[in-house]
Amino acid sequence: MSLFFLERLALMLHQGHRRAFSQTEAGMIWSSGFSQHYPEVDTADLLWELHSSNSLIFPDGNGYSLGHLSYQEFLAASAIVAGQRLDLLREKFYDPYWRQVVFFYAGITGDVERLFHQVHESKPLIEGDRFLEEIVHEARYTPGDVRSFVNDIIEEEDFYDEQGDDTDDDL
Repeated sequence: MSLFFLERLALMLHQGHRRAFSQTEAGMIWSSGFSQHYPEVDTADLLWELHSSNSLIFPDGNGYSLGHLSYQEFLAASAIVAGQRLDLLREKFYDPYWRQVVFFYAGITGDVERLFHQVHESKPLIEGDRFLEEIVHEARYTPGDVRSFVNDIIEEEDFYDEQGDDTDDDL
């Protein structure tokens, strides 16, 4: 129960580029999917448990946070996997704020074939700063043909980098 709650909370925070949440926001998440299963638990008790007993949330100003950003990013990735929200990750794929979420997704699922396929359908996969290479490295069960596809992208971009060919300069 606590893990699923924290995942939804982390995803909400990450979507808003935020680190802290209020008791009211936690209550909205709790009432949207958990309170009917655990009617004896209210939000204040849940937050007390997560803070005092489990040390999973921390006071932050007038609210709480999940502590380290990496913890939030891992929980957001876990929420994407559990909720099958690949569409969200596809939209945020090249957003630097979501980079670690993508890496955590790759590590959790172990296979980024579906993610790469969806991203590639909407925009070309580009290597840039070894981003794709690191994702594939993290996703250890990604099929060989997907790995070959990524390696081809890397080799092509390495070739153009070595040639100094920058077609944008010609425009």
